[in-house]
Amino acid sequence: MARTPSRRPRRGAKRAVPRNRRYRQRNTQVFKSRVFILLVFFALLALAIGLNVNQTRGASIEFTGNHEAYFEQMAPLAQKYGRKQGIYPSLILAQSALESGFGQSDLAKVHHNFFGIKRTGQESSAAYQTEEVLGGESVTVTANFRAYDSVEDSVKDYAALVGTLPRYRGVVEADTPEEAARALVQGGYATDPAYAEKLIHMIETYDLKQYDGQ
Repeated sequence: MARTPSRRPRRGAKRAVPRNRRYRQRNTQVFKSRVFILLVFFALLALAIGLNVNQTRGASIEFTGNHEAYFEQMAPLAQKYGRKQGIYPSLILAQSALESGFGQSDLAKVHHNFFGIKRTGQESSAAYQTEEVLGGESVTVTANFRAYDSVEDSVKDYAALVGTLPRYRGVVEADTPEEAARALVQGGYATDPAYAEKLIHMIETYDLKQYDGQ
């Protein structure tokens, strides 16, 4: 009986890809696309979180000397730590602006000390000349001030200092920012007898009470 010759594929002819292989290839491509999209999503999410953390910590804050811009940039930190310790954010804003010259002093720019807090222990510090009122007279003295890694560290330390020391209890218990400013001076924060009035003037001039209720 004669055998029927088997058909061989012609040269150059494309072999048909089995259906199950095409299905696996398509699934693999879909899977890779989804993985790529997820990687891009998480990368953008991590970037957004990083930027938010830096902004909150004050690492990316650049103070230009503009007074209104200063308060807008500083307000989130003042509100965050002011509310945590029971201190009026308006007082924190006024005092930081007064002590740092709206963020333009060397102590603020280089060492992120916005409140003129002096070293009392083993903290990192920097020596600067400062004006003190001693015996009713203004004198220049050299003092060691605390140095911080960020703007937020400065605000956090200030709020913890004023919010926990017994001599500043009047600041926390004050019914108004004006009372808090006077209690701050009574607690011995500054030697300038006009210090409280300067803070109050700052609060009123720039309407800083608006940040207390936000």
